[in-house]
Amino acid sequence: GASGSQAAALLGRCGVGCLRLVDPADVTADSLAHHAVATAADVGRGRAEVSREALRETVPALAAEVCRARLCASNAPSLLRGADLVLLCIRDPAAAAAGLAYCDGKGVRAFAVLGDAAADGVASATHQCLTYLHDVSFAPDARRLIRHL
Repeated sequence: GASGSQAAALLGRCGVGCLRLVDPADVTADSLAHHAVATAADVGRGRAEVSREALRETVPALAAEVCRARLCASNAPSLLRGADLVLLCIRDPAAAAAGLAYCDGKGVRAFAVLGDAAADGVASATHQCLTYLHDVSFAPDARRLIRHL
C-alpha cells in the first residue's frame, strides 16, 4: 500500500539485506497516486510483487520475499517468524494488534504505521513520525488500535 511501498523502497535503498513483503491486495487505478513504484501497467497485479520487482531493479542484492496474505492472529507466526524488525503498515487495527502481540511475545521490535497522517486518511511516507502510541491516542486509527490491544 501507500506506506508499505514507501517503507520497502526506503529500507531497500538503505541497505537492509532481506525484506518480507506481506500484502494480499492488488494495485488499483485509485491506488496509483499513493504507491511508491506502481505504474498504470501494474493495475491488477499484487502490490507486494510490484514493489519487489522495482526493488530488484534498484537494489539487485536485496532478498525480498512476497507473501500474498492478510495478517491475522492465526497466521502471524508463519508470516512474521524469523523477523528481526517488523514494520506494520496496516489500516486494520485487529491485524496490526495481532502483529504487535506476536512480536511482543517473541521479543521482536515492531512499529505500527497508522493511516491518519494525511487529511484524506491515506498514510504518506512524507507525513510519518516515530512516536509512542499513547502520544497519538487522539488519532482515530490510534484509538482503534488501542481498543484491539
